Amino acid sequence: EIARDLIERKLPGSIVNVSSQASVAALKDHTLYCSAKAAVDSLTRTMALELGPHQIRVNSVQPT
Repeated sequence: EIARDLIERKLPGSIVNVSSQASVAALKDHTLYCSAKAAVDSLTRTMALELGPHQIRVNSVQPT
């Protein structure tokens, strides 16, 4: 929703997603969590490609 609003108003912006180191390192008995965080990373990369031309930066942080 925020991206759509920024694009319509022609405003730059920044979106920060919260991922996890589990997105790149497997954890035993955490299949769903690791998969979900890997999806967040993929979403972040795709959004960055799509929203970059609109001056909207998209990044993620991976706290421990």
